[in-house]
Amino acid sequence: MVAATDDDIVNQQVADTAEAQRIFCNLVDAPEQASAIMPSIIDHSPLMVAVSFSGRAPVLARLLREKIEAMLPQYLGQLASLEGAMRARVKQRFA
Repeated sequence: MVAATDDDIVNQQVADTAEAQRIFCNLVDAPEQASAIMPSIIDHSPLMVAVSFSGRAPVLARLLREKIEAMLPQYLGQLASLEGAMRARVKQRFA
């Protein structure tokens, strides 16, 4: 669950409701009260890279994610999938 209104009372009510139902909750502007954070994610499945500053600097996390993503070739996920598909055969052939 995510609480991201401009009303701290509403956000706290959302967090309290989530806690009562044993659901993780991200309080966007109150990371110290949150039970979950949302990292900035690069998804080149099966490669996944997450960048987080524990909810304290989301813009910085996004900027860092963008820089890392720009450094990664677009085909990296496909390469990882191919390597995964061939891994058992390679292990059988080479010690």
